[in-house]
Amino acid sequence: METKPKISSFTVIVVFILLILCGMPLVYRLNLELNPGGRSSSLTIRFSWAGAEPRVIEQEATSKLEALFASVSGIKEISSSSGNGSGTVYLTLDKDADADAVRFEVSTLIRQAWPDMPADAAFPTLSVSRADNDSQRPLLTYKLNAPQSPPMVQQYADDHIKPLLSQIPGINKIEVYGASPLEWR
Repeated sequence: METKPKISSFTVIVVFILLILCGMPLVYRLNLELNPGGRSSSLTIRFSWAGAEPRVIEQEATSKLEALFASVSGIKEISSSSGNGSGTVYLTLDKDADADAVRFEVSTLIRQAWPDMPADAAFPTLSVSRADNDSQRPLLTYKLNAPQSPPMVQQYADDHIKPLLSQIPGINKIEVYGASPLEWR
């Protein structure tokens, strides 16, 4: 009968301590995020040109916009599509690119170059698709202070401020929150 060589518990402990010591410097290289993003963000630029053919839209507007965006740092891939009366440019951002900074740079380039574009084309809309969970974060936040109780301030905001803001074109959603509702006792 063969006996298996026994490994002492001291040897096992020493091996694990050595593995821990070798792994300690690597811990600082781990990427720790509260909400890690698995894919990169993207920008979509859409515009319309009533009555124009896809070939004309591609030559006069879409290809010019693509050429503008090629110089922007942080863009990994540019693709586009041109159809009857409209064009779309898709920008895929690098994983480490700041989506807000790239969006700002792209919108600035569009504003600078748009006077040279065809007069019949409508000004483009720019939308951001974020990789993180902040894609639904608010663009603007207002804080209301008043000498009234919080439910009264919220009621005033719901009745007077929210309807006025909702009339502005381009507003997607308005939320009023923060006050506890009144209770009957």
